[in-house]
Amino acid sequence: MPGFAATSVKAGNATGLLKISPEKHLAFIAVNDTTPSESATFTRILQIDLNAPAAALPSFTLQGEDGENDLVLLGDLLYVTGNPAPGKKALLRFNSTTGAQDQAIDLPRDTPTRLAFVTLKKTPLVAGPFVGMLVTMADDYKVVVVDLKKARLVPRYRIPVQLYPMDIVVDGKGQTAYVLNWIVNTITAINLEAAFGVKGFPNFTQEPPAVIKKYHQDVINACTDLMSHFLQHLKDCFCDKFLVDCPTCGEEDKVYLGCVEIRENRVYYICNFTKRRYVKSFQTWGYWLSVIPILPAIKTIFGQFCCSILDTKP
Repeated sequence: MPGFAATSVKAGNATGLLKISPEKHLAFIAVNDTTPSESATFTRILQIDLNAPAAALPSFTLQGEDGENDLVLLGDLLYVTGNPAPGKKALLRFNSTTGAQDQAIDLPRDTPTRLAFVTLKKTPLVAGPFVGMLVTMADDYKVVVVDLKKARLVPRYRIPVQLYPMDIVVDGKGQTAYVLNWIVNTITAINLEAAFGVKGFPNFTQEPPAVIKKYHQDVINACTDLMSHFLQHLKDCFCDKFLVDCPTCGEEDKVYLGCVEIRENRVYYICNFTKRRYVKSFQTWGYWLSVIPILPAIKTIFGQFCCSILDTKP
């Protein structure tokens, strides 16, 4: 930008995740050490002292996708979500001073997550103040809670939100959490005192029975099956129009093979195209237009499309 001079702080293939501690002037940056090219996958979290970039500070080994993970700071503690193994999602805690990992809490499923701290004076969980982490689960349309003191998920507890929550913040007073629901472009406001309750969790925070969850998934599967059959029907109807019906012949019908002109009792010329009619089949058009090399490829692709089965179930 005009008037601004860029200053290189430290070299590294940054991938996108960034958190700065203004009190300690520290930056935590997700980087990828396996490739020099641009990447959305990080392999570790790099820690930089902004006042002394050359200082050697601990870094934290963890892998994941930038768009599906988050990191937050609480004093000397760094909380990061990532993938400790393929298909697994966990919340990990690192000590920024020593670089040691001292917590790893498995999350319900591998889905895009966002993090926000919450501190409550009274909850049904503990007698004293409760320090927890709100974790959005994008594919489940809910927020789960991690008890940071006990290093575990609060069992059978969730706060329902709308489609695909992709960000969460808690206001300065710690009374309300705001969740951005990306697909429907709405914001869910969560009254934390009401959501946790002093005397007990409200009904809406309880995970539904397994039979309701199974029914929900069965409805989704049924709708998916109906849509796949409908698309299969549309595709088959479209391709059926390209199949030429064989005409029926009557007694008065004639099939012309060509035209012969006779002059002075002698054959003058024979023309196979005069009055002759051809069935415009794929084979005929393919023969006529075989001089165009792209036609065999188009024929193969079209044939594979028309013979494909959109319903993947056996």
